[in-house]
Amino acid sequence: MSQTASPGSPQLELLARDVVAVGDPVDVSAGAVCTRGTIVAIGPASLTISLPGAIEPRATAFSLTRTDHDGVAWTADCSGRVLAARRIEITQHVDWSPVDRSSARVHADRRAVQAEWEAGLQLVSKRGLVALDISATGCRLSGSGLAPPVGTLMRLDIATTTYGDPQWLSAEVMRVETSAFGRYLLGMRFMLESERDYSRVLQWRDASLRR
Repeated sequence: MSQTASPGSPQLELLARDVVAVGDPVDVSAGAVCTRGTIVAIGPASLTISLPGAIEPRATAFSLTRTDHDGVAWTADCSGRVLAARRIEITQHVDWSPVDRSSARVHADRRAVQAEWEAGLQLVSKRGLVALDISATGCRLSGSGLAPPVGTLMRLDIATTTYGDPQWLSAEVMRVETSAFGRYLLGMRFMLESERDYSRVLQWRDASLRR
């Protein structure tokens, strides 16, 4: 996966995208699971990635996302196999593509987010969610307790203070990742209903970039 080129080589800029190293973090998605792993081995046409939790043992299709030292985000869809409960091997050369800056995820400002959704005939209100990252199309939220299932439609209040007017956005739960002590991560996809909604998301993302 790591390639080199001689000084002045016309391929140097193209090869830079392929340079990864043992110890680099990489986001891994497989089905409904999304987690952050660490590269532990690199071969001519393979990557071995250690994960913090178990993954579907029959998974063979993976989506990878990483950020290089210049802050450029790269993504790739590739084939592989599960070596053990917390380790996967990508069994092909990874063809990294740059992530569209308009949809790139950035670390969020960890603001408290209030969420509302319907569970049967009951309206559930949750105030303890924390935003971890944000893009123009979605965000990740951390919470505790009973996680809402994939497909749940939510309203999210992303206002920075409880004293001002709420700033509601519609969103859908696309991924759920559980961890120890009742914690969970929600991968959310925004369902933007107006230009004002889109403007709110971009203001949130840009505020996070400046932090």
